[in-house]
Amino acid sequence: MDLSGQWHAAPATEELRRVFFDDDFDASRWHPVAVPGPWAARPELRDERAVLYRTRFDMDAPRDGQRRWLTIHGLAQQGDIWLNGAYVGNTDGYFVPHQFEVTHLCHDRTSHLLAIDATVPREGNLDERTHMMGSLLDSTLTGTESLNPGGLRRTVTIRDSGPSAIMHFRAVCSDATTRRARLALRCVFDHPDGGSVTLRTVVAGVEHELEHVAAAGENRIEWTVDIDDPELWWPHSLGDQPIHELTCSLVVDDVVQDQRQVRTALRKVQMRNWTLIVNGVRMFTKGVVMLPNVPRPGLTAADQARNDVTTARDGGFDLIRLVAHVANPAVYATADELGMLIWQEMPLRGVMHRSVRSQARRQARELVDLLGHHPSVAVWCVHDEPFRKPTTAQVTPPLIGQQRPSWNRTVLDQSVRRVIQRSDGSRPVIAH
Repeated sequence: MDLSGQWHAAPATEELRRVFFDDDFDASRWHPVAVPGPWAARPELRDERAVLYRTRFDMDAPRDGQRRWLTIHGLAQQGDIWLNGAYVGNTDGYFVPHQFEVTHLCHDRTSHLLAIDATVPREGNLDERTHMMGSLLDSTLTGTESLNPGGLRRTVTIRDSGPSAIMHFRAVCSDATTRRARLALRCVFDHPDGGSVTLRTVVAGVEHELEHVAAAGENRIEWTVDIDDPELWWPHSLGDQPIHELTCSLVVDDVVQDQRQVRTALRKVQMRNWTLIVNGVRMFTKGVVMLPNVPRPGLTAADQARNDVTTARDGGFDLIRLVAHVANPAVYATADELGMLIWQEMPLRGVMHRSVRSQARRQARELVDLLGHHPSVAVWCVHDEPFRKPTTAQVTPPLIGQQRPSWNRTVLDQSVRRVIQRSDGSRPVIAH
């Protein structure tokens, strides 16, 4: 079930935070807001950095043996979640999907109340940034210091699974030639009772089954699927862009318990001396920089995102650099279909505070899970401009300051880079 639509919101106060998630709380005077979308679209909430959300929905109770999952697909920046008056969990990371089991909160009722306490930071000290909002909270790129990007930038959904459920799924094309392509897959699933399971994948006409004796609780499995005589995906200047549906099913006793579906393609990307090589062919890459379509998450229309990618392709470019942000999903889908390459950056920009290191490492893994299956994503980049800028303009760039060791360049960037390399060894990874 997709919970997009009109919700209700109000500025967060300590008094409201203690009661706003109660079922009998009266929110009739709260402001209507669109989800997905930024709360600053409402004039009454434009300057708020903490907002409370509520929405009601009807859904039958889960049947015997079913498990129910609530997914917040994107909340800028942090949130605490309640369902039917009970605390569910918290989120951190505006592009990271967060999944919570809510089976125990949905029994014996069909009317439900979802409540979210959402906060977004201010830009803060440019030389000690403590947030991971990247270019969404960078006044040199947005053009204003008062921008408020807070809000539910993606949909909120509820789904049911069997007793066993997939928690995380990753698909990466690790190798591809005209003779054989290889997909590297990773699945994290919960199997309450333990025992034999089957991971069944179907892609490009190839069906593959992996039998595994799972432990009770969380299991992590990595495996590969080979495809003979594959149709290779090419940048638009070199060839066609065949796209394949990939389905991974978690099967127990011949019953599908849960499933993931992504669209992917088969190709190999390398980089030598800053030259991209796709399927063994060197490219003279012509790139264009792309900032967020609009600074506030949730306002970008899919049609606008598709038009931007199409315009870049029609202008003769073949690479888009997404500066310190994760774009609308339509950007990646359109780039896959049109044969555009993407230089994907983490939302790290400028000098970061030491406190962000653990979150940066976690969100790096989530970034690979989220985007690794897209053939258009050709390069990962950890950090944009990890150095202090001079307060006054200089005749020549401060190259020494940009190249000498620092905690950001030497510790943070290299640490996150290693996480991405372990999560996805199929693409070049640039530290900064």
